[in-house]
Amino acid sequence: MKRRRGRRGFWWWSWLLALITIGTTVGGFFYGKKRWEDTPKEYVAVSVISVDIRKPFAALGIEKPETGLLNENEDRTLGKIESDEGLKSIIDDLDLTKRWTMSVDEVALELRSSIDLNLNKKELSVTVTRHEPAESAEIANAVARGIPDRIKTEDDERIGLETSKLKEEIQPYLKEVEDSRLALKAAFAANNIPIDPRPGLDVGPYNQIPAVVNANLVWTETQEFYQVAVKGQSEISNYLERGIKPSFVKAAAVPPTVIAGPALEPFQVQTALYGMTLGLLVGSLLMFVLWKLLP
Repeated sequence: MKRRRGRRGFWWWSWLLALITIGTTVGGFFYGKKRWEDTPKEYVAVSVISVDIRKPFAALGIEKPETGLLNENEDRTLGKIESDEGLKSIIDDLDLTKRWTMSVDEVALELRSSIDLNLNKKELSVTVTRHEPAESAEIANAVARGIPDRIKTEDDERIGLETSKLKEEIQPYLKEVEDSRLALKAAFAANNIPIDPRPGLDVGPYNQIPAVVNANLVWTETQEFYQVAVKGQSEISNYLERGIKPSFVKAAAVPPTVIAGPALEPFQVQTALYGMTLGLLVGSLLMFVLWKLLP
Protein backbone atom coordinates (compact mmCIF):
# COMPACT_ATOMS: atom_id res chain seq x y z
CA MET A 1 0.00 0.00 0.00
CA LYS A 2 1.09 3.58 -0.75
CA ARG A 3 2.04 5.70 2.14
CA ARG A 4 -0.46 8.50 2.67
CA ARG A 5 0.81 12.02 2.38
CA GLY A 6 0.16 14.11 5.43
CA ARG A 7 -0.33 17.74 6.01
CA ARG A 8 3.36 18.20 6.80
CA GLY A 9 4.33 17.12 3.27
CA PHE A 10 1.90 19.53 1.71
CA TRP A 11 3.08 22.28 4.01
CA TRP A 12 6.68 21.65 2.90
CA TRP A 13 5.83 22.14 -0.75
CA SER A 14 3.85 25.25 0.14
CA TRP A 15 7.13 26.80 1.24
CA LEU A 16 8.37 26.21 -2.31
CA LEU A 17 5.44 28.26 -3.63
CA ALA A 18 6.16 31.08 -1.17
CA LEU A 19 9.90 31.18 -1.93
CA ILE A 20 9.41 31.23 -5.71
CA THR A 21 6.72 33.91 -5.45
CA ILE A 22 8.82 36.13 -3.18
CA GLY A 23 11.91 35.61 -5.34
CA THR A 24 10.19 36.52 -8.60
CA THR A 25 8.49 39.52 -6.97
CA VAL A 26 11.80 40.88 -5.64
CA GLY A 27 13.49 40.06 -8.94
CA GLY A 28 10.78 41.90 -10.85
CA PHE A 29 11.20 44.91 -8.55
CA PHE A 30 14.90 45.21 -9.38
CA TYR A 31 14.36 44.35 -13.03
CA GLY A 32 11.87 47.25 -13.17
CA LYS A 33 14.60 49.59 -11.91
CA LYS A 34 16.90 48.33 -14.67
CA ARG A 35 14.20 48.95 -17.27
CA TRP A 36 13.69 52.47 -15.93
CA GLU A 37 17.43 53.19 -16.13
CA ASP A 38 17.48 52.07 -19.77
CA THR A 39 14.39 54.12 -20.69
CA PRO A 40 15.02 57.59 -22.26
CA LYS A 41 14.26 60.32 -19.75
CA GLU A 42 12.22 63.46 -20.39
CA TYR A 43 13.69 66.88 -19.65
CA VAL A 44 11.50 69.99 -19.68
CA ALA A 45 12.86 73.45 -20.49
CA VAL A 46 10.76 76.62 -20.39
CA SER A 47 11.31 80.04 -21.92
CA VAL A 48 8.98 82.98 -21.21
CA ILE A 49 8.10 85.77 -23.64
CA SER A 50 6.35 89.03 -22.78
CA VAL A 51 3.78 89.45 -25.55
CA ASP A 52 1.17 91.95 -26.64
CA ILE A 53 -1.31 90.49 -29.13
CA ARG A 54 -3.92 92.90 -30.44
CA LYS A 55 -7.40 92.09 -29.14
CA PRO A 56 -10.17 91.55 -31.70
CA PHE A 57 -12.11 94.68 -32.65
CA ALA A 58 -15.18 95.30 -30.47
CA ALA A 59 -17.73 97.67 -32.02
CA LEU A 60 -19.20 100.63 -30.11
CA GLY A 61 -16.42 100.46 -27.54
CA ILE A 62 -17.78 97.27 -25.99
CA GLU A 63 -14.92 95.16 -24.67
CA LYS A 64 -15.24 91.40 -24.95
CA PRO A 65 -15.18 89.75 -21.50
CA GLU A 66 -12.16 87.70 -20.49
CA THR A 67 -13.04 84.01 -20.62
CA GLY A 68 -9.65 82.44 -20.02
CA LEU A 69 -9.81 81.02 -23.55
CA LEU A 70 -7.77 82.22 -26.50
CA ASN A 71 -9.46 84.81 -28.68
CA GLU A 72 -9.30 84.51 -32.47
CA ASN A 73 -6.19 86.70 -32.80
CA GLU A 74 -4.31 84.79 -30.11
CA ASP A 75 -5.38 81.44 -31.51
CA ARG A 76 -4.29 82.42 -35.02
CA THR A 77 -0.92 83.69 -33.83
CA LEU A 78 -0.12 80.60 -31.76
CA GLY A 79 -1.24 78.42 -34.65
CA LYS A 80 1.22 80.17 -36.96
CA ILE A 81 4.04 79.59 -34.46
CA GLU A 82 3.40 75.82 -34.54
CA SER A 83 2.68 75.67 -38.27
CA ASP A 84 5.07 74.01 -40.73
CA GLU A 85 6.11 77.47 -41.90
CA GLY A 86 6.80 78.62 -38.35
CA LEU A 87 8.77 75.49 -37.45
CA LYS A 88 10.83 75.44 -40.65
CA SER A 89 13.05 78.31 -39.54
CA ILE A 90 13.82 76.47 -36.29
CA ILE A 91 14.54 73.25 -38.19
CA ASP A 92 16.94 75.11 -40.48
CA ASP A 93 18.62 77.13 -37.70
CA LEU A 94 19.33 74.05 -35.58
CA ASP A 95 19.91 71.72 -38.56
CA LEU A 96 17.49 69.22 -37.01
CA THR A 97 17.05 67.12 -40.15
CA LYS A 98 20.72 66.17 -40.02
CA ARG A 99 20.83 65.93 -36.23
CA TRP A 100 17.79 63.66 -36.00
CA THR A 101 18.37 61.95 -39.37
CA MET A 102 14.76 62.57 -40.41
CA SER A 103 12.95 64.25 -43.26
CA VAL A 104 11.66 67.80 -42.84
CA ASP A 105 8.07 66.56 -42.41
CA GLU A 106 9.13 63.99 -39.81
CA VAL A 107 11.16 66.57 -37.89
CA ALA A 108 8.23 69.03 -37.96
CA LEU A 109 5.92 66.35 -36.54
CA GLU A 110 8.42 65.40 -33.82
CA LEU A 111 9.11 69.03 -32.99
CA ARG A 112 5.43 69.94 -32.78
CA SER A 113 4.81 67.07 -30.34
CA SER A 114 7.68 68.35 -28.15
CA ILE A 115 6.45 71.96 -27.93
CA ASP A 116 3.70 73.26 -25.69
CA LEU A 117 2.59 76.92 -25.82
CA ASN A 118 0.72 78.42 -22.89
CA LEU A 119 -0.53 82.01 -23.07
CA ASN A 120 -1.48 83.63 -19.77
CA LYS A 121 -2.55 87.24 -20.36
CA LYS A 122 0.68 88.96 -21.42
CA GLU A 123 3.09 86.06 -20.90
CA LEU A 124 3.66 83.23 -23.34
CA SER A 125 5.48 80.17 -22.01
CA VAL A 126 7.27 77.88 -24.45
CA THR A 127 7.71 74.45 -22.89
CA VAL A 128 9.87 71.91 -24.72
CA THR A 129 10.20 68.28 -23.65
CA ARG A 130 13.14 66.30 -25.05
CA HIS A 131 15.40 63.42 -24.00
CA GLU A 132 18.46 65.67 -23.67
CA PRO A 133 18.46 68.65 -21.26
CA ALA A 134 20.66 70.83 -23.46
CA GLU A 135 18.54 70.13 -26.52
CA SER A 136 15.28 70.94 -24.76
CA ALA A 137 16.65 74.35 -23.69
CA GLU A 138 18.15 75.00 -27.12
CA ILE A 139 14.84 74.38 -28.90
CA ALA A 140 12.83 76.37 -26.34
CA ASN A 141 15.11 79.38 -26.86
CA ALA A 142 15.03 79.02 -30.65
CA VAL A 143 11.22 79.05 -30.60
CA ALA A 144 11.14 82.00 -28.20
CA ARG A 145 13.52 84.11 -30.32
CA GLY A 146 11.24 83.92 -33.34
CA ILE A 147 7.99 84.74 -31.55
CA PRO A 148 8.34 88.57 -31.27
CA ASP A 149 8.88 88.92 -35.03
CA ARG A 150 6.03 86.48 -35.69
CA ILE A 151 3.63 88.52 -33.55
CA LYS A 152 4.63 91.77 -35.28
CA THR A 153 4.30 90.21 -38.73
CA GLU A 154 0.87 88.82 -37.89
CA ASP A 155 -0.27 92.20 -36.55
CA ASP A 156 1.07 94.09 -39.59
CA GLU A 157 -0.71 91.67 -41.94
CA ARG A 158 -3.93 91.99 -39.95
CA ILE A 159 -3.77 95.81 -40.03
CA GLY A 160 -2.98 95.79 -43.75
CA LEU A 161 -5.92 93.54 -44.50
CA GLU A 162 -8.38 95.59 -42.42
CA THR A 163 -7.10 98.86 -43.88
CA SER A 164 -7.62 97.52 -47.39
CA LYS A 165 -11.17 96.57 -46.48
CA LEU A 166 -11.88 100.08 -45.19
CA LYS A 167 -10.53 101.65 -48.38
CA GLU A 168 -12.61 99.26 -50.47
CA GLU A 169 -15.75 100.10 -48.48
CA ILE A 170 -15.24 103.89 -48.75
CA GLN A 171 -14.33 103.88 -52.45
CA PRO A 172 -17.95 104.02 -53.78
CA TYR A 173 -18.62 107.13 -51.66
CA LEU A 174 -15.46 108.80 -52.97
CA LYS A 175 -16.48 107.99 -56.53
CA GLU A 176 -19.92 109.52 -56.01
CA VAL A 177 -18.33 112.68 -54.58
CA GLU A 178 -15.95 112.99 -57.54
CA ASP A 179 -18.66 112.24 -60.12
CA SER A 180 -20.96 114.89 -58.62
CA ARG A 181 -18.09 117.37 -58.50
CA LEU A 182 -17.38 116.81 -62.18
CA ALA A 183 -21.10 117.19 -62.91
CA LEU A 184 -21.05 120.57 -61.13
CA LYS A 185 -17.93 121.56 -63.06
CA ALA A 186 -19.69 120.63 -66.30
CA ALA A 187 -22.71 122.75 -65.27
CA PHE A 188 -20.37 125.70 -64.71
CA ALA A 189 -18.68 125.15 -68.05
CA ALA A 190 -22.02 124.95 -69.87
CA ASN A 191 -22.72 128.45 -68.60
CA ASN A 192 -19.23 129.73 -69.45
CA ILE A 193 -18.20 129.91 -65.80
CA PRO A 194 -14.47 128.94 -65.41
CA ILE A 195 -14.68 127.41 -61.90
CA ASP A 196 -13.17 124.07 -60.76
CA PRO A 197 -15.36 123.14 -57.72
CA ARG A 198 -13.59 122.48 -54.47
CA PRO A 199 -15.01 121.71 -50.98
CA GLY A 200 -16.38 124.84 -49.33
CA LEU A 201 -17.29 126.49 -52.65
CA ASP A 202 -20.00 129.18 -52.36
CA VAL A 203 -22.24 129.07 -55.42
CA GLY A 204 -24.39 131.94 -54.14
CA PRO A 205 -23.55 134.23 -57.05
CA TYR A 206 -24.84 131.55 -59.43
CA ASN A 207 -27.94 130.36 -57.56
CA GLN A 208 -30.14 131.65 -60.34
CA ILE A 209 -28.82 128.99 -62.71
CA PRO A 210 -30.95 125.81 -62.21
CA ALA A 211 -28.34 123.40 -63.59
CA VAL A 212 -25.68 124.76 -61.21
CA VAL A 213 -28.05 124.72 -58.21
CA ASN A 214 -29.13 121.11 -58.87
CA ALA A 215 -25.57 119.88 -59.50
CA ASN A 216 -24.34 121.64 -56.35
CA LEU A 217 -27.15 120.06 -54.31
CA VAL A 218 -26.15 116.57 -55.47
CA TRP A 219 -22.48 117.34 -54.78
CA THR A 220 -23.30 118.57 -51.27
CA GLU A 221 -25.36 115.46 -50.50
CA THR A 222 -22.66 113.07 -51.71
CA GLN A 223 -20.09 114.86 -49.52
CA GLU A 224 -22.40 114.48 -46.51
CA PHE A 225 -22.88 110.76 -47.23
CA TYR A 226 -19.10 110.41 -47.52
CA GLN A 227 -18.54 112.10 -44.14
CA VAL A 228 -21.13 109.83 -42.52
CA ALA A 229 -19.34 106.79 -43.96
CA VAL A 230 -15.95 108.05 -42.71
CA LYS A 231 -17.40 108.64 -39.26
CA GLY A 232 -18.81 105.10 -39.28
CA GLN A 233 -15.31 103.78 -39.92
CA SER A 234 -13.67 105.95 -37.27
CA GLU A 235 -13.83 103.37 -34.46
CA ILE A 236 -12.13 100.64 -36.42
CA SER A 237 -9.67 103.19 -37.85
CA ASN A 238 -8.71 104.22 -34.33
CA TYR A 239 -8.47 100.55 -33.38
CA LEU A 240 -6.04 99.91 -36.23
CA GLU A 241 -3.98 103.00 -35.41
CA ARG A 242 -3.41 101.90 -31.81
CA GLY A 243 -0.01 100.31 -31.56
CA ILE A 244 0.98 97.22 -29.60
CA LYS A 245 3.96 96.90 -27.30
CA PRO A 246 6.98 95.07 -28.75
CA SER A 247 7.24 91.48 -27.56
CA PHE A 248 10.52 90.27 -26.07
CA VAL A 249 12.07 87.22 -24.41
CA LYS A 250 11.58 87.72 -20.70
CA ALA A 251 13.31 84.57 -19.43
CA ALA A 252 15.50 82.30 -21.52
CA ALA A 253 15.37 78.55 -21.00
CA VAL A 254 18.24 76.81 -19.20
CA PRO A 255 19.09 73.10 -19.41
CA PRO A 256 17.02 71.31 -16.73
CA THR A 257 18.88 69.40 -14.04
CA VAL A 258 16.08 67.01 -13.04
CA ILE A 259 13.97 64.68 -15.14
CA ALA A 260 10.27 65.25 -15.72
CA GLY A 261 9.55 61.60 -16.35
CA PRO A 262 9.03 58.77 -16.50
CA ALA A 263 8.61 57.99 -12.80
CA LEU A 264 10.52 55.04 -11.33
CA GLU A 265 7.64 53.60 -9.28
CA PRO A 266 5.40 52.41 -12.13
CA PHE A 267 8.28 50.44 -13.65
CA GLN A 268 9.05 48.68 -10.37
CA VAL A 269 5.44 48.07 -9.34
CA GLN A 270 4.43 46.74 -12.75
CA THR A 271 7.35 44.31 -13.11
CA ALA A 272 7.04 43.22 -9.45
CA LEU A 273 3.38 42.35 -10.08
CA TYR A 274 4.37 40.47 -13.22
CA GLY A 275 7.01 38.63 -11.20
CA MET A 276 4.57 37.77 -8.41
CA THR A 277 2.04 36.44 -10.92
CA LEU A 278 4.69 34.36 -12.64
CA GLY A 279 5.97 33.11 -9.27
CA LEU A 280 2.48 32.02 -8.20
CA LEU A 281 1.92 30.14 -11.45
CA VAL A 282 5.31 28.42 -11.54
CA GLY A 283 5.38 27.76 -7.79
CA SER A 284 1.87 26.29 -7.77
CA LEU A 285 2.69 24.06 -10.70
CA LEU A 286 5.91 22.79 -9.07
CA MET A 287 4.23 22.36 -5.70
CA PHE A 288 1.49 20.13 -7.02
CA VAL A 289 3.78 18.22 -9.39
CA LEU A 290 6.30 17.44 -6.65
CA TRP A 291 3.56 16.72 -4.13
CA LYS A 292 2.19 14.09 -6.48
CA LEU A 293 5.53 12.60 -7.47
CA LEU A 294 7.23 12.43 -4.09
CA PRO A 295 5.86 10.63 -1.00
